[in-house]
Amino acid sequence: MNPSIETSAQIANTRSRLTASLILMLPVLVLVVATVMYQTGLMNPGERNNQGNLLSPVLQLKDLLPQDYQRLQGHWQLILFDDGAADGRTHEWLYWTRQIHVALGKYMPRVQRLLVTTQVEPPARVNEIGGYQTLRVDQGQLDAFVHGQLQGDPVKSAYLMIADPLGNVMLYYTAEHNGKQVTSDLKKLLKLSTIG
Repeated sequence: MNPSIETSAQIANTRSRLTASLILMLPVLVLVVATVMYQTGLMNPGERNNQGNLLSPVLQLKDLLPQDYQRLQGHWQLILFDDGAADGRTHEWLYWTRQIHVALGKYMPRVQRLLVTTQVEPPARVNEIGGYQTLRVDQGQLDAFVHGQLQGDPVKSAYLMIADPLGNVMLYYTAEHNGKQVTSDLKKLLKLSTIG
């Protein structure tokens, strides 16, 4: 037998074994690397995806609006809270929520704008801008709903919140946020969600 043919057959056989070994070891290697990354936090992203503040645990819209909860289900809610002490921020957010709604484009029909106010008469700008459902609650109801959940003093600020179609209020925004941040978060949620 020709030694060169035998050598090339041995080389081919060795390559085949090496390739098979690598293929068999690859899943084990992936598991080891994943375990090391998980345990050490190596290469974990340090930034969060959302611009707003996450509520943990989430609030339930039915706790604040038990009578109106059923008719609000099925749509995402952009909820603006107004207690009349927001020093013009409510008027600014009324404008921004309309702009956010328009900026959603094809997702616009999936979202409703809701103004929850403690005032007997809602701000006049609500009628000028239009497109809001306005619901009145007692100051005590509002305080009980947001007690201990929000940064700052919720009684002195206008807050914007996002609720999913099941009534889970999951994100909120304060005066430090802007309309672009809210739009970015809401578009992500709508893109990923199949409900509402």
